Amino acid sequence: MLLVAGLTWALNGGLYTSVPGVLGEPQQQAVQTLSHAGFVVQVKQDFSATVPKGSVIGTDPTPGAHVRKDATVTVDVSKGAQRPTVPTVSGKSVNDAISALQQAGLGVGPQRQQGDPTIPAGSVVGTDPAAGTQVAANTPVTLIVSSGPQPVDLPDVTGESVDQATSDLQSAGFQVKVDPNQVYSDQDPGTVAAMNPPAGASQQGVTVTLAVSKGQQQVTVPSVTGLSEKDAQRALKQAGFKVRSLGFSLFGGATVHSQTPGAGGQAALGSTVTIWVY
Repeated sequence: MLLVAGLTWALNGGLYTSVPGVLGEPQQQAVQTLSHAGFVVQVKQDFSATVPKGSVIGTDPTPGAHVRKDATVTVDVSKGAQRPTVPTVSGKSVNDAISALQQAGLGVGPQRQQGDPTIPAGSVVGTDPAAGTQVAANTPVTLIVSSGPQPVDLPDVTGESVDQATSDLQSAGFQVKVDPNQVYSDQDPGTVAAMNPPAGASQQGVTVTLAVSKGQQQVTVPSVTGLSEKDAQRALKQAGFKVRSLGFSLFGGATVHSQTPGAGGQAALGSTVTIWVY
């Protein structure tokens, strides 16, 4: 009988007692409650999406457990909701970027296309929210995916000085290369005769090669005085000139009596030579 009575005393009011319920209480209050009940209290912290920061998520042993009064009770205190950091995924493939977001405890939102002059089409330019931002766990993160360089307007700089053309193109975001070999053209000497690629839609950042004019090509005007109109026209066209005939012809037997410019002189290739026939 004495043994039974002793066990009953130990269980009901002596050495053993129940762990009080402190779930949801602030840490300080929970520790005081457990300490007053005779327990040794240890505190650990964990993230919780539902329990406010600083409040008790749970205890070990659990509330209501019958344990020795001097037992150790571990109190699990909330650190608040976990806030993972958005990882840097710029330059990665979409699949690799998605894996990185998931590993960080984040969700994947809809993708958004954006032109980029350096990141290849199909690779990730960035994220929204931006890399380094702390957000709630499972927050959907939008991947901004490169659609490649976007077409931009390449200005027409033919006829400009090389310095002015270079300045205009660089201001528009293009690289410039000047061809050391000058070319004949209708443009003034020292100005831009041609550009490659030509003016119009182009990719930003491409290199534009400028051909510099050395003026119109000068050729010698052949002598056609005394030739028939037909033969004179043939000779001048073969030499690279256009022909204008003035005068009149009787029965198709007209002969060239003069020409401008005169024979032996220099004239621009493609310019017009006037002949007088009768």
